Amino acid sequence: MRKYLFFSFMVASGIASAQTLYVPSGPSGVVPPTSAGNTNVGVKTSSPVTDLDVRGEIAFGGASNQRLRQVVGENTGEDMLVANEQGNYHQRIKIIDGNTQQGLSQGFAFETSSNAGTAWDRVVSILDGKVGIGANSPQGLLHVLTTNISNSHYLVGASIIEGADSRLQLISTDNGYASSFIHLSSVPEAGGVNRHWGIMHTGIERNDRLEIGYGTTSSSLYSGAWDLPAKMVIETSGEVGIGRPVPTAQLDVYRDATTGDWANIDISKATLRIEDNSSVMYIDGNTLYSTNNLMNIGTMSNDWLSLGTNSTERLRIHANGRVSIGTAVTGSHLLSVGGSIRSQEVVVESGWADYVFDPDYDMKSLEEVEEFIKENKHLPGIPSAVEVEKNGVNLGEMNAKLLEKIEELTLHQIEMMKMLKQQQEIIEQLTNQ
Repeated sequence: MRKYLFFSFMVASGIASAQTLYVPSGPSGVVPPTSAGNTNVGVKTSSPVTDLDVRGEIAFGGASNQRLRQVVGENTGEDMLVANEQGNYHQRIKIIDGNTQQGLSQGFAFETSSNAGTAWDRVVSILDGKVGIGANSPQGLLHVLTTNISNSHYLVGASIIEGADSRLQLISTDNGYASSFIHLSSVPEAGGVNRHWGIMHTGIERNDRLEIGYGTTSSSLYSGAWDLPAKMVIETSGEVGIGRPVPTAQLDVYRDATTGDWANIDISKATLRIEDNSSVMYIDGNTLYSTNNLMNIGTMSNDWLSLGTNSTERLRIHANGRVSIGTAVTGSHLLSVGGSIRSQEVVVESGWADYVFDPDYDMKSLEEVEEFIKENKHLPGIPSAVEVEKNGVNLGEMNAKLLEKIEELTLHQIEMMKMLKQQQEIIEQLTNQ
C-alpha cells in the first residue's frame, strides 16, 4: 500500500510526466509493472535493485541548489554525494572506495569549493579509521594540518581546543620560526589580563631548540609566530637554561642575586631550593646555606674536597681527614698551614712539666749543663736549630720543655740563694770577731 501511495505522490507532483518511474504490480488502474516479479521502486530506472532506487538527484524544499545527488565514476571511480550547490560555494561528501580507486583507502571526505566546484578543498577526511582535518591522507588516528601561522595574536590557522575562558592551540609550521608549538592561554570573559604559556620547538632561525615561555597580551610577536619570553630553554646540544635565554653550561640557572653577604640573605629570592623531609638547602648566586642546624658537604669516595679562590686551591680536606691550607702536604699532622697564623687565643692540650718538682727528679747540675752546652750547642732536652728547621716545633711539647727549664732554673736559683745565705752568715760571724 505504501508503494502505491508513493507512486500517487510522484504522479501528482509532476515527476512521473518528465522522468522514468517504475513501480511493482498493483491494483487495477495503477501503472502496470514493466518487470514482472520486481517489488522495488525505481526513479529513472525500470530495473531498481533496492527498495528505492533513484538514478538522479533529489531536491529539498523546491530549491535547486539544495539537493542530494550522486556522481558515479567521477575522477577514477569516486562516488560523491553533493549536499549543497549555491553560487560559487559548494559542499560535498565524497565516498572513497579503495577497491575501485587503485588501492586507495576507504572512507569519507568532506570537501568545500569556493569556485563553483572546479577546485575542492578537503576539510575532514575519515579514511581507514583515521581522521584528518585539513590532511588529505591522515597518518594517525587524528591528523591536523594547517598552513603557516600568520602574524596574529590568536594564532589564526592553529588547531584550537577552547573552553569558556581558556584555550589550547596546537601549531605546526614550516616558516623557519616555530616548527611546532603548544600554546595554552587564559582569556577571561569578565576581562583582565590574558595569560599565555607555550612550549615551542623553534626553527633553525632561532637556534633550533625547545623553549617554555610565559607572557601576557602585551608580549611581543616574533615575525610570524607567537613569541613568549622564554623561561626555560633546552638546546640541541643538551644545555638547559632556566631564566637564562642562552645557557652557557649544562645547567644554567639565573635569578637576580639577593646581595652576596650573609647579613642580607633573603631565602625568598634564592635561585635554587632543595628540600627533603628534614632539611632545606638554598643556593643563591655565590651563597650556599641551610635553614636548619645541619648541613653536610663532602665526598662519599676516597678522595679529597677542595676550596679555592682566583682559580687556585686554598684549602684541601684530605680523604684521611687531614686539612691543609696553603699547601697540599700534611705529613702526619691533622692541620698543616703553608704560611703564618694570627689568632687572639690558642689552646693546646698536652703534658706539663710539674714532674721537675718531684723529689726523685734527676736534675742536671749547672756544671753538667755547662758541659752539655759546650758539646751540643743547645740546652738538654731542647731540639737543635737543625731539628726545628727540619721537623718544626710541637707547641705543646715545646712549652712543656721550656717550662721544665724554667722550673730547673728556679730550683737552681733557690739552691744558690741558700748558699748565699750561708755565706752571708759566715761573713757576718767573721766580721764580729
